[in-house]
Amino acid sequence: MTVSDNIRPAEQLLDINREIIKTELKLQRTKREQRMIRAALFLTPILFLSIYIATTLTWRTFDMAPINWIAIPVNLVMIIGLFSYFASRATSGDSPELVGDVELDLTVLRERKRFMALDLSLSLDHRRSVYKEDTHRDIESYRQDSRRYRRLNNFFQAIVIIGSLLAASLSSLAVEQEGFRWATVVSTFLVGVSAGFTGYFKFKDRGFYLQQTADALEHEWSVYDLGIGRYKRLDPGEALAEFVEVAERLRAEQRQREQNLDQPSDGREPSNQP
Repeated sequence: MTVSDNIRPAEQLLDINREIIKTELKLQRTKREQRMIRAALFLTPILFLSIYIATTLTWRTFDMAPINWIAIPVNLVMIIGLFSYFASRATSGDSPELVGDVELDLTVLRERKRFMALDLSLSLDHRRSVYKEDTHRDIESYRQDSRRYRRLNNFFQAIVIIGSLLAASLSSLAVEQEGFRWATVVSTFLVGVSAGFTGYFKFKDRGFYLQQTADALEHEWSVYDLGIGRYKRLDPGEALAEFVEVAERLRAEQRQREQNLDQPSDGREPSNQP
Protein backbone atom coordinates (compact mmCIF):
# COMPACT_ATOMS: atom_id res chain seq x y z
CA MET A 1 0.00 0.00 0.00
CA THR A 2 1.43 3.40 -1.00
CA VAL A 3 1.62 6.51 1.11
CA SER A 4 -1.24 8.12 -0.83
CA ASP A 5 -3.42 5.08 -0.12
CA ASN A 6 -2.82 5.56 3.59
CA ILE A 7 -3.53 9.29 3.46
CA ARG A 8 -6.93 9.00 1.78
CA PRO A 9 -8.53 6.78 4.49
CA ALA A 10 -7.11 9.11 7.12
CA GLU A 11 -8.67 12.10 5.33
CA GLN A 12 -12.02 10.33 5.14
CA LEU A 13 -11.91 9.63 8.87
CA LEU A 14 -10.92 13.24 9.55
CA ASP A 15 -13.91 14.44 7.52
CA ILE A 16 -16.38 12.28 9.41
CA ASN A 17 -14.72 13.23 12.72
CA ARG A 18 -15.29 16.86 11.78
CA GLU A 19 -18.97 16.14 11.13
CA ILE A 20 -19.26 14.31 14.45
CA ILE A 21 -17.73 17.24 16.36
CA LYS A 22 -20.08 19.69 14.62
CA THR A 23 -23.08 17.50 15.46
CA GLU A 24 -21.95 17.18 19.08
CA LEU A 25 -21.74 20.96 19.38
CA LYS A 26 -25.15 21.23 17.73
CA LEU A 27 -26.55 18.71 20.22
CA GLN A 28 -25.18 20.69 23.16
CA ARG A 29 -26.66 23.91 21.76
CA THR A 30 -30.04 22.26 21.14
CA LYS A 31 -30.15 20.79 24.65
CA ARG A 32 -29.24 24.14 26.19
CA GLU A 33 -31.88 25.94 24.14
CA GLN A 34 -34.61 23.45 24.99
CA ARG A 35 -33.71 23.55 28.71
CA MET A 36 -34.02 27.34 28.69
CA ILE A 37 -37.37 27.24 26.87
CA ARG A 38 -38.76 24.57 29.18
CA ALA A 39 -37.58 26.46 32.26
CA ALA A 40 -39.17 29.65 30.97
CA LEU A 41 -42.44 27.88 30.14
CA PHE A 42 -42.47 26.35 33.61
CA LEU A 43 -41.43 29.39 35.63
CA THR A 44 -43.43 32.09 33.82
CA PRO A 45 -46.93 30.95 34.88
CA ILE A 46 -45.69 29.97 38.36
CA LEU A 47 -44.16 33.42 38.90
CA PHE A 48 -47.31 35.11 37.61
CA LEU A 49 -49.55 33.03 39.91
CA SER A 50 -47.22 33.60 42.87
CA ILE A 51 -47.35 37.37 42.37
CA TYR A 52 -51.13 37.33 42.04
CA ILE A 53 -51.74 35.04 45.03
CA ALA A 54 -49.26 36.82 47.28
CA THR A 55 -50.62 40.27 46.40
CA THR A 56 -54.22 39.15 46.87
CA LEU A 57 -53.66 37.44 50.21
CA THR A 58 -51.59 40.27 51.66
CA TRP A 59 -53.74 43.12 50.36
CA ARG A 60 -53.75 45.91 52.98
CA THR A 61 -51.89 43.72 55.46
CA PHE A 62 -48.43 43.56 53.93
CA ASP A 63 -46.70 45.85 51.43
CA MET A 64 -45.73 43.73 48.41
CA ALA A 65 -44.56 46.70 46.35
CA PRO A 66 -40.78 46.17 46.88
CA ILE A 67 -41.09 42.53 45.82
CA ASN A 68 -43.43 43.24 42.92
CA TRP A 69 -41.10 45.91 41.55
CA ILE A 70 -38.60 43.09 40.93
CA ALA A 71 -40.87 40.12 40.23
CA ILE A 72 -43.18 41.80 37.70
CA PRO A 73 -40.39 43.06 35.36
CA VAL A 74 -38.72 39.64 35.51
CA ASN A 75 -42.01 38.00 34.59
CA LEU A 76 -42.55 40.45 31.72
CA VAL A 77 -39.05 39.81 30.37
CA MET A 78 -39.71 36.06 30.38
CA ILE A 79 -43.05 36.51 28.61
CA ILE A 80 -41.52 38.81 25.98
CA GLY A 81 -38.61 36.40 25.48
CA LEU A 82 -40.92 33.44 24.91
CA PHE A 83 -43.13 35.45 22.57
CA SER A 84 -40.10 36.63 20.57
CA TYR A 85 -38.70 33.12 20.33
CA PHE A 86 -41.89 31.52 19.01
CA ALA A 87 -42.61 34.52 16.76
CA SER A 88 -39.17 34.26 15.16
CA ARG A 89 -39.70 30.54 14.60
CA ALA A 90 -43.10 31.15 13.03
CA THR A 91 -41.75 33.94 10.81
CA SER A 92 -38.76 31.98 9.55
CA GLY A 93 -40.86 28.87 9.01
CA ASP A 94 -38.24 26.68 10.68
CA SER A 95 -39.52 24.14 13.17
CA PRO A 96 -37.36 23.86 16.30
CA GLU A 97 -34.86 21.03 16.19
CA LEU A 98 -35.56 18.24 18.64
CA VAL A 99 -32.83 16.74 20.81
CA GLY A 100 -33.87 13.26 19.68
CA ASP A 101 -33.36 14.15 16.01
CA VAL A 102 -29.88 15.53 16.61
CA GLU A 103 -28.98 12.51 18.74
CA LEU A 104 -30.15 10.26 15.92
CA ASP A 105 -27.94 12.13 13.43
CA LEU A 106 -25.00 11.79 15.82
CA THR A 107 -25.61 8.06 16.25
CA VAL A 108 -25.76 7.57 12.47
CA LEU A 109 -22.46 9.43 12.04
CA ARG A 110 -20.76 7.35 14.70
CA GLU A 111 -22.03 4.11 13.15
CA ARG A 112 -20.84 5.33 9.75
CA LYS A 113 -17.43 5.97 11.26
CA ARG A 114 -17.30 2.44 12.67
CA PHE A 115 -18.26 0.87 9.34
CA MET A 116 -15.76 3.11 7.57
CA ALA A 117 -13.01 1.98 9.92
CA LEU A 118 -13.80 -1.62 8.97
CA ASP A 119 -14.15 -0.99 5.23
CA LEU A 120 -10.99 1.09 4.82
CA SER A 121 -8.66 -1.81 5.63
CA LEU A 122 -7.17 0.07 8.53
CA SER A 123 -4.68 -1.54 10.83
CA LEU A 124 -5.84 -3.16 14.05
CA ASP A 125 -4.19 -0.42 16.12
CA HIS A 126 -6.07 2.22 14.15
CA ARG A 127 -9.39 0.40 14.64
CA ARG A 128 -8.62 0.11 18.34
CA SER A 129 -8.11 3.85 18.58
CA VAL A 130 -11.44 4.45 16.80
CA TYR A 131 -13.37 2.23 19.22
CA LYS A 132 -11.44 3.62 22.19
CA GLU A 133 -12.38 7.17 21.21
CA ASP A 134 -16.05 6.24 20.79
CA THR A 135 -16.16 4.39 24.10
CA HIS A 136 -14.50 7.21 26.03
CA ARG A 137 -16.92 9.69 24.45
CA ASP A 138 -19.89 7.57 25.53
CA ILE A 139 -18.48 7.24 29.05
CA GLU A 140 -18.07 11.01 29.37
CA SER A 141 -21.53 11.62 27.93
CA TYR A 142 -23.13 9.20 30.40
CA ARG A 143 -21.30 10.83 33.30
CA GLN A 144 -22.29 14.33 32.26
CA ASP A 145 -25.94 13.31 32.02
CA SER A 146 -25.66 11.50 35.36
CA ARG A 147 -24.28 14.61 37.07
CA ARG A 148 -27.04 16.72 35.56
CA TYR A 149 -29.78 14.38 36.79
CA ARG A 150 -28.21 14.22 40.25
CA ARG A 151 -28.11 18.01 40.44
CA LEU A 152 -31.77 18.21 39.43
CA ASN A 153 -32.73 15.57 41.99
CA ASN A 154 -30.78 17.33 44.75
CA PHE A 155 -32.34 20.68 43.80
CA PHE A 156 -35.92 19.42 43.97
CA GLN A 157 -35.23 17.38 47.10
CA ALA A 158 -33.84 20.49 48.77
CA ILE A 159 -37.01 22.39 47.86
CA VAL A 160 -39.12 19.56 49.32
CA ILE A 161 -37.17 19.47 52.59
CA ILE A 162 -36.83 23.22 53.07
CA GLY A 163 -40.34 23.94 51.81
CA SER A 164 -41.89 21.35 54.12
CA LEU A 165 -40.13 22.75 57.18
CA LEU A 166 -40.95 26.31 56.12
CA ALA A 167 -44.62 25.51 55.50
CA ALA A 168 -44.92 23.81 58.90
CA SER A 169 -43.35 26.80 60.64
CA LEU A 170 -45.38 29.39 58.74
CA SER A 171 -48.66 27.55 59.27
CA SER A 172 -48.27 27.94 63.02
CA LEU A 173 -47.44 31.61 62.65
CA ALA A 174 -50.35 32.18 60.27
CA VAL A 175 -52.78 31.40 63.08
CA GLU A 176 -51.85 34.64 64.81
CA GLN A 177 -50.81 36.75 61.80
CA GLU A 178 -52.74 36.45 58.56
CA GLY A 179 -49.84 37.95 56.60
CA PHE A 180 -48.03 34.59 56.72
CA ARG A 181 -50.83 32.67 55.01
CA TRP A 182 -49.66 33.54 51.49
CA ALA A 183 -46.16 32.33 52.29
CA THR A 184 -47.62 29.05 53.58
CA VAL A 185 -49.61 28.59 50.37
CA VAL A 186 -46.59 29.30 48.16
CA SER A 187 -44.33 26.99 50.17
CA THR A 188 -46.85 24.15 50.05
CA PHE A 189 -47.34 24.66 46.31
CA LEU A 190 -43.59 24.54 45.62
CA VAL A 191 -43.21 21.40 47.73
CA GLY A 192 -46.00 19.69 45.78
CA VAL A 193 -44.57 20.70 42.41
CA SER A 194 -41.05 19.57 43.35
CA ALA A 195 -42.26 16.24 44.71
CA GLY A 196 -44.33 15.68 41.57
CA PHE A 197 -41.40 16.47 39.28
CA THR A 198 -39.09 14.17 41.23
CA GLY A 199 -41.56 11.29 41.15
CA TYR A 200 -42.54 11.69 37.51
CA PHE A 201 -39.15 12.25 35.87
CA LYS A 202 -37.21 9.92 38.24
CA PHE A 203 -34.05 12.03 38.20
CA LYS A 204 -32.35 9.90 40.87
CA ASP A 205 -32.89 6.62 39.00
CA ARG A 206 -31.76 8.09 35.69
CA GLY A 207 -28.57 9.47 37.23
CA PHE A 208 -27.83 6.18 38.99
CA TYR A 209 -28.23 4.04 35.87
CA LEU A 210 -26.17 6.40 33.73
CA GLN A 211 -23.32 6.37 36.26
CA GLN A 212 -23.59 2.59 36.53
CA THR A 213 -23.29 2.17 32.75
CA ALA A 214 -20.37 4.61 32.57
CA ASP A 215 -18.50 2.70 35.30
CA ALA A 216 -19.21 -0.64 33.59
CA LEU A 217 -17.93 0.64 30.24
CA GLU A 218 -14.81 2.11 31.83
CA HIS A 219 -14.11 -1.14 33.69
CA GLU A 220 -14.57 -3.18 30.51
CA TRP A 221 -12.22 -0.93 28.59
CA SER A 222 -9.57 -1.18 31.32
CA VAL A 223 -9.81 -4.98 31.32
CA TYR A 224 -9.54 -5.04 27.51
CA ASP A 225 -6.67 -2.55 27.40
CA LEU A 226 -4.65 -4.49 29.99
CA GLY A 227 -5.40 -7.83 28.37
CA ILE A 228 -6.69 -9.49 31.52
CA GLY A 229 -9.87 -11.27 32.53
CA ARG A 230 -11.89 -12.55 29.60
CA TYR A 231 -9.34 -11.08 27.14
CA LYS A 232 -6.35 -12.82 28.67
CA ARG A 233 -6.04 -15.70 26.18
CA LEU A 234 -7.56 -14.03 23.11
CA ASP A 235 -5.63 -12.74 20.13
CA PRO A 236 -5.99 -8.97 19.37
CA GLY A 237 -8.71 -9.42 16.75
CA GLU A 238 -10.85 -11.68 18.94
CA ALA A 239 -10.31 -9.42 21.94
CA LEU A 240 -11.49 -6.39 19.97
CA ALA A 241 -14.58 -8.25 18.76
CA GLU A 242 -15.36 -9.37 22.32
CA PHE A 243 -14.96 -5.84 23.66
CA VAL A 244 -17.26 -4.38 20.98
CA GLU A 245 -19.90 -7.03 21.74
CA VAL A 246 -19.81 -6.31 25.50
CA ALA A 247 -19.83 -2.54 24.99
CA GLU A 248 -22.84 -2.72 22.67
CA ARG A 249 -24.66 -4.93 25.18
CA LEU A 250 -24.06 -2.39 27.95
CA ARG A 251 -25.35 0.43 25.73
CA ALA A 252 -28.43 -1.61 24.79
CA GLU A 253 -29.16 -2.33 28.46
CA GLN A 254 -28.89 1.38 29.24
CA ARG A 255 -31.34 2.22 26.46
CA GLN A 256 -33.72 -0.44 27.80
CA ARG A 257 -33.55 1.03 31.31
CA GLU A 258 -34.29 4.50 29.97
CA GLN A 259 -37.32 3.15 28.11
CA ASN A 260 -38.54 1.42 31.27
CA LEU A 261 -38.21 4.66 33.25
CA ASP A 262 -40.37 6.44 30.68
CA GLN A 263 -43.16 3.90 31.11
CA PRO A 264 -45.83 4.04 33.85
CA SER A 265 -44.97 2.14 37.01
CA ASP A 266 -47.60 -0.54 36.44
CA GLY A 267 -46.32 -1.26 32.91
CA ARG A 268 -42.61 -1.24 33.67
CA GLU A 269 -40.57 -4.35 33.12
CA PRO A 270 -37.52 -5.18 35.23
CA SER A 271 -34.33 -4.22 33.42
CA ASN A 272 -31.24 -6.39 33.18
CA GLN A 273 -28.38 -5.33 35.34
CA PRO A 274 -24.98 -5.14 33.73
